[in-house]
Amino acid sequence: MIPSKTTSKAASHLVDALVTVLNTQTDDTPVVDAPRVDLLEKLRQRDPAVTQKLHPSVCSKVLTVRHTQNKRSKKGKGKGKGKYHNTAHDVVGTTRSILPDEVDVELPFTYTWALANNGFQYATYQFVANGMYDPDPNVGGTSFTGLAEWGTLYKKYRPLSYKWKVMASNKEDQPLKLYCWNSTTLQGGSIGTNAVYYASNAFGRIAQMGPLTGGNESTVAKGYVPISQLYGTDTVDTDDAFSADTQASDPTNKCYLGIATAGSVAQTAEGTFVTVIIHARVRFYGRFLAMP
Repeated sequence: MIPSKTTSKAASHLVDALVTVLNTQTDDTPVVDAPRVDLLEKLRQRDPAVTQKLHPSVCSKVLTVRHTQNKRSKKGKGKGKGKYHNTAHDVVGTTRSILPDEVDVELPFTYTWALANNGFQYATYQFVANGMYDPDPNVGGTSFTGLAEWGTLYKKYRPLSYKWKVMASNKEDQPLKLYCWNSTTLQGGSIGTNAVYYASNAFGRIAQMGPLTGGNESTVAKGYVPISQLYGTDTVDTDDAFSADTQASDPTNKCYLGIATAGSVAQTAEGTFVTVIIHARVRFYGRFLAMP
């Protein structure tokens, strides 16, 4: 029986496939397509991992993935991915892929103490809400959590906004008012009866606490403060007065979170147990590591 042309062609394809499989199983060094040689050489010069003689097949895949990412990054704007959604990062780790020119993060600060002013009707306390290095001017050197770690990567930081939360529990035998406000000046302990006016302004809160033995002695106040709105300027992103060195300083233009309690008579040493939590949105920039 004489095989037809169709049968011969199918057999030829089968032989070719078998040869390909055998070559794949016995050849330890896969061949990289010729058009990719120049690209591989450029990749070796730029990426340290490739310089360490990665397997040619791995290099080939790296080029394929990078080419795909670069094509996708040019198709237009992404949705809901943030500022850097359109940036194609390198597959092989480089300085660019792990350390952008600037990055926005959220840093927390928490502090608990007894707010008391024995013998006086008012007790007050203030924090530097945008002072990542020293948020508590009464103590010093407290710092927001994470500043030291980011400070090893970036030279500068710029707070943009912050969320605050105050949880208070009255330990007095009289009801107390809780006043919380945000301002651009430090008022210190001279606030007195003016606390109600500060708390009545923008970004302020006023709450009531019952006596220790009467119930409802605890309360929570919270808010959100864009620094540009607090200062009434749109230069927060550019003015050096709103930025500082990560190592040992706070911005020149400060934002103060003030807290006060007030009763109808003088308070005792028990006062009010208070926990303040501040989450600041901070932009770090000025990298210590240079691009290769």
